[in-house]
Amino acid sequence: MKKIVVPKLANIKVGADTLDLDYLLNNEFEDVREASEQLPAAIAWLGYNRGYAYERLTICEQEWNEAEARAYFDLRAGKFLEKGYGEKMTEEALKKAVALDETVSEAVAAYASAKRWLEVYNSTIEALMAKLDLVRTSEATRRRLIELPPDAHERSATPQTRDKHE
Repeated sequence: MKKIVVPKLANIKVGADTLDLDYLLNNEFEDVREASEQLPAAIAWLGYNRGYAYERLTICEQEWNEAEARAYFDLRAGKFLEKGYGEKMTEEALKKAVALDETVSEAVAAYASAKRWLEVYNSTIEALMAKLDLVRTSEATRRRLIELPPDAHERSATPQTRDKHE
């Protein structure tokens, strides 16, 4: 089977804590107990930080709205002409001028960054949950194969697969 080479995954760092994603997602976890200790703990840590990411996203959205409102009222109070946007201050022209405001652009960038981090947390949690499910399924299959007597494979074969072997 062809092995797909995945680039080394970046660690997630929050404050002084670091999560080694490359290890967690690319480790074979031969022992389900190791995976059952490490993966749920990592998922919980990410979930905890995802809560802060949601909070940050909400705050950034509010800051973006406030930046747009301030820019709009500044433009209406005379900055539209002062900035040389023309003499006809229509609502459509104001909307475009608000988008050009530096504080609005900074607020949009902060919101995009917060949204990106929220997506990182969400997709990483999904990947770790899938990894944990895969490890558990592999362990259950391995145990079942170990526990079966040698002739169980023939007895458990379906009539169609039994015919192919006869």
